[in-house]
Amino acid sequence: MVKNIAIKESKFKNKILSLEDKISNKKNKESLQDSLFTVKKNYEKYIDSLKIVYPQFFNSTIENFQVSLTEVQNKIDKNTIIVSYLWGGMSNEEDEDEIYGLIISKKEIYPFKITNIIFLKQLIKKYQQLISKPFETKSEQQEFYQISFQLFQKLFPKKVAKNKKLIIMPDGAIQNIAFDALITKDSTSNYLIQTNPISYTYSMSFLDYNNQLKRITTSNFIGFAPVNFDSLHLNTLLKTKKEVSLIKKILKGKTYINNAAKKSVFLNTSNQTKIIHLATHADATNNPWVAFSDSKLKLHELYTYKNNAELVVLSGCNTSLGEIAAGEGILSLARGFFYSGAKAVISSQWNVNDKATSEIMISFYKNIKIGVRKDIALQKAKLQYLKNHSLSETSPYYWASFTLIGNSNKINLSNSYNFLYFTIILTIFGVLIYKIKK
Repeated sequence: MVKNIAIKESKFKNKILSLEDKISNKKNKESLQDSLFTVKKNYEKYIDSLKIVYPQFFNSTIENFQVSLTEVQNKIDKNTIIVSYLWGGMSNEEDEDEIYGLIISKKEIYPFKITNIIFLKQLIKKYQQLISKPFETKSEQQEFYQISFQLFQKLFPKKVAKNKKLIIMPDGAIQNIAFDALITKDSTSNYLIQTNPISYTYSMSFLDYNNQLKRITTSNFIGFAPVNFDSLHLNTLLKTKKEVSLIKKILKGKTYINNAAKKSVFLNTSNQTKIIHLATHADATNNPWVAFSDSKLKLHELYTYKNNAELVVLSGCNTSLGEIAAGEGILSLARGFFYSGAKAVISSQWNVNDKATSEIMISFYKNIKIGVRKDIALQKAKLQYLKNHSLSETSPYYWASFTLIGNSNKINLSNSYNFLYFTIILTIFGVLIYKIKK
């Protein structure tokens, strides 16, 4: 294990140095800068994971091992469970990979090792194939249930209490698993999302740091829906116009639709808004981007863009999913928005259905409006979708794609109208006092 860790750490450092050298000697630096940013973030996450899952690598004393885990426990409440995974091997030989896990609750720490990695990789591959499209036959549905339950058993060797908030810290190919759709009981349709609200984090230290940042906002909501992408040769997203318009009615704020949803408008108007909603095409595979009406926002452009958002919602396609390469992990737009200041990000793991997306998003924001926590608001929205649909439309393809990454607390929405009235009344009162004194 220690040998594998040292090899992986060395490869991270060599990759970073190699990219920095290439950037200094090339004119076209955009894609290289994106890769360097991603590698550095994944290296930070890897080191943070080691401190929790395999602290002996850093210090061999039992006393320090206990303190490290105690610190993690002290930061969570009794209703929260952290499930962390460390995919340790760097060898191209599948049977040399090692995966360790840790389940942390307020009262208990349960370490475990996942065995038979070749079988796990096969399960993950088949799971992704089945979940990325609607079920067409009963046998296909039953096959998904079987695969999903086997994955659940691998990833959760210890039973997790119902209604506990789950914070998942994935690694390696586990990053591309939609935990919501894991089946918790054999030969049933009992999904994990039905019993537990779920959120994800890249690392506990980053989550703690990011939660403490001060954010100053002047409005609740801003939404972008380019709808048509003629110059970019992308498909029209007809449902997105209605989607952002309905969200605007729920939260109040501004929307930019069709040609008004330009990249420059986004960069210049969204930096002091609590919730940023992007209903558009996006891709996070090789050269990540988000599409606006006139051009694409590239990942490296998020380096200089700053926001104060409590939540960024990427209501698009493939906004979390990325290519998993040794030493690089997921190339994800979500990471870019965290870098620019976001406290939490909701993004999708595969090409989403725009009708189902709109329905889930509207339900989600109605929950946010009444003060429901972000993780529970998303859980309720997905369960509401399942309740309102039947047959093939209940396939996880339609509802399990969206994942919440980062802070899961509720968003305290300000009422701009009440603030305006209060300001007017305060001004009038001040004038009256002045006149009386005079």
